[in-house]
Amino acid sequence: MVAAIGHQAFDSFPGATANPNLNPICGKKVTASYGGHSVTVEIVDRCAGCAGEFDLDFSLSAFSVLANPAVGRLEGVTWEYVA
Repeated sequence: MVAAIGHQAFDSFPGATANPNLNPICGKKVTASYGGHSVTVEIVDRCAGCAGEFDLDFSLSAFSVLANPAVGRLEGVTWEYVA
């Protein structure tokens, strides 16, 4: 299960360089929760289309754990880094 994170958070992550392929946020895991459901995903990309700094763009399989994909965008998702 994977996700992209908002471009602002991706670009400002400590250790980020001009080469996005070397960004240390890639490979970090987060657990996201919504509506009583939770999913752990690996951050693998930068979300240029995300409006919020800490928005997540989930793979279809990860989104499906949280809600029916027909819902579209989810408001009120919370998440935290997994140690």
